Amino acid sequence: MSLRDITARFSCDGCGARFEGYIDPAWRTCEVLPSVFDLAEDAIRGFGPGSVQADMHLCAACTRVADAIGDEEYLPTRDEIVAALARADRPERAP
Repeated sequence: MSLRDITARFSCDGCGARFEGYIDPAWRTCEVLPSVFDLAEDAIRGFGPGSVQADMHLCAACTRVADAIGDEEYLPTRDEIVAALARADRPERAP
């Protein structure tokens, strides 16, 4: 039996929406095996519909809001992201 895929499900720290990252079972990031959580975050960073910014897991909509802060090279702080999300015109928080 072969492991086909692994799904990591997250709740957005910005709006509460649920989103998923898909982990390729054959994908290895380094010689030392990382934790499953590290692999899940890497899946979001590299291939997922959202992002990890300022230690926040953000869905695609909240990622767009955070990415609009500053210029392309700027890394916003958690407080800046939270403030921008509070001002953003987006759907209500998911249940």
